Amino acid sequence: MVKHRQAEVADSQWLETYEHQLLPISTNGASWPMHGQQWARYRLETDPGIGWLRALGRFRGFQVWFWGLAIFGFAALAVLGLTIIRPELLGASPSR
Repeated sequence: MVKHRQAEVADSQWLETYEHQLLPISTNGASWPMHGQQWARYRLETDPGIGWLRALGRFRGFQVWFWGLAIFGFAALAVLGLTIIRPELLGASPSR
């Protein structure tokens, strides 16, 4: 995931530099250039029309995926540890 994120950021920065060399075309009210920090701010200010779930749009996808997978990993390690140390806590009968 880190390499994909790195490639996305690099491409966005390259496109922003390239767009600075062009004259703005009709953007229908959007900010010019269409990539880079200015575009990210515009994107965050756009209302997706999904009510109270709009607040979730403030999180970066990379961070959500990273921490979501980390939580699953920690939970798996906890279950593994309990399975080895105290299997009766998980409803398993001790092996003979």
